[in-house]
Amino acid sequence: MTTLVLAAPLAGWAAPLAEVPDPAFAEGMVGDGVAIDPTSNELCAPCDGVIVSVHRAHHAVTLRTAIGVDLLLHIGIDTVELKGQGYQVLVKDGQRVRIGEPLIRFDLDFLSRKAKSLHTPIVIVEGEGFAVIERTVGREVAVGDMLMAIARVGAADAPAAAPQIATGAVERRARVLVPHGLHARPAAAFAHRARQHAGDVTVACRAKSANGKSMVALMALDARLGDDVTITASGAGAAAVVGELAALVADGHAADHTADPATDQAAAATPAPSAATGPIAPGTEVVLTGAAAAAGLA
Repeated sequence: MTTLVLAAPLAGWAAPLAEVPDPAFAEGMVGDGVAIDPTSNELCAPCDGVIVSVHRAHHAVTLRTAIGVDLLLHIGIDTVELKGQGYQVLVKDGQRVRIGEPLIRFDLDFLSRKAKSLHTPIVIVEGEGFAVIERTVGREVAVGDMLMAIARVGAADAPAAAPQIATGAVERRARVLVPHGLHARPAAAFAHRARQHAGDVTVACRAKSANGKSMVALMALDARLGDDVTITASGAGAAAVVGELAALVADGHAADHTADPATDQAAAATPAPSAATGPIAPGTEVVLTGAAAAAGLA
């Protein structure tokens, strides 16, 4: 069995992804893995590999491992909004790195004041047939400690899926209105929807093209706010999926849409509990509402 052991790239508290205050990571849409709430200020390589891409905001890096699994290391939550402030990138795209080699140095104090959270997810974003079989959570880790193990769980020589019989390609242009472009969260949402389509999905932007089902490829495409992209799909249902994907990139709030549409509709249809306005019977569950207190001395 092909197994890869990943070392902790940071010192800090290792936690399950469910504790990350971002639904794209917490619900596993981006991928499976572990998060670290860091106490050190250098992100190191968790294994030997090649740098696929460093995000232009310097807060995230994708690493391709020797077994072909791609890992996303994402420092903090919503840190793309900092536009590179507080980060110093120490590597470049295409560079080979060794386990423990520093990749990004960051100002821990600055990020603790500016970021929504310092939780740093380390997740599998590309690696069909591989899964996390062991992980360290709920305790402190030092750089280099065992963080998780990845192994192939499917048959290595499983037959390839039957080729999709194309029924004509459908193409649509759309303008990216997601505030920070196709970074981790919207790229994950896009790829998640594209993978539900049996045929091919491609995205082109500024003379580059990417597999629309690959989060890594979409992030490397570096489609930014205001860019025009061309989305192409083939196979049965191509028109519908192209329309949905075009709407996704043209939605300025697309980064917030991480759940399935049915889940969103169910949530919207569920009425919020109302505050009690009369006498309350013993044992009745109520919701207390009010205004936040003004800041003062304690």
